[in-house]
Amino acid sequence: MDALPAGTDEQLDFTLRFDGGRGLLGLRQPVRVALASLERLELEVPHLRFPFDLSGGPTRFQSRRCRLREARVALADAPLRAWLRGRGLESFGIERLTLRVAAGRVIVSFRARVGDRWAAATARLRLEPGLGRRLRVVVGEVRVYGYLPVPAPLLGMALLLGVGAQPEVDEAVPTGGLALRGVGEVELDPLDEVLWRTLVPAGWRLPSRGAVRITGVRVGEGRIEVALGDASQAGEGTAHSLPLSPSSMAGRCPEGEERLAQNDLDGALAAFRAAFEASAHPQLFERVVALLVASP
Repeated sequence: MDALPAGTDEQLDFTLRFDGGRGLLGLRQPVRVALASLERLELEVPHLRFPFDLSGGPTRFQSRRCRLREARVALADAPLRAWLRGRGLESFGIERLTLRVAAGRVIVSFRARVGDRWAAATARLRLEPGLGRRLRVVVGEVRVYGYLPVPAPLLGMALLLGVGAQPEVDEAVPTGGLALRGVGEVELDPLDEVLWRTLVPAGWRLPSRGAVRITGVRVGEGRIEVALGDASQAGEGTAHSLPLSPSSMAGRCPEGEERLAQNDLDGALAAFRAAFEASAHPQLFERVVALLVASP
């Protein structure tokens, strides 16, 4: 639980309403927590019996195991930039990092240092639904404006390791915090990161959320929004984890990504070449070129 800093001092204020015989708790106003804000939260109170005593209001359900129906988590670029600058990225060779969230794009610019060499670099972050309710962040289009003796994708990996990502042992078993996959992908659970810092400190029991999945990711000007909902309520029955995105390098050539992460550059080059020969995809070609350019 270290992807976000500590919790909030703001008070939770819920409304209580009834819809079709169900009791629904709704967050009256957004609650800020470090980098993010919990903008929407709707919980269903189970096993209500009518007539119902309204005395005590919403707080009488603090100890009940409610079911999460909807949530929306938002992040603004200014606090995200400040958080990134405080992560000690310099020890990973990432200096002077800046981040910009524009309409549909998240761009990072930085200076990469390897030994006594340095070069300006940029990368694009892509956000998409991951496994379960996790958010996948893909570091792609890493561009280095000068020569460095390491492949450009490893700079993306350095950035992710610098913010606290840890390699994921088994993708079928979600881990807490930031789970690194390959050299350029990380997954996190934004909902849990926020709920643990809002509901729990206020004395609320965490809701049931096993069927919750990401329903949308919106990248606007200076702002990222992640919407989540109960998949079973949307008529999907049992919710399933989303597979790897077709554009995921960890899914397209896992052997190459694994060897690259281990700094086995010859093995990675052979794996990416073989994958490209089997399916000539531009991302595979880009990996091959990145490895060749960094070769002495």
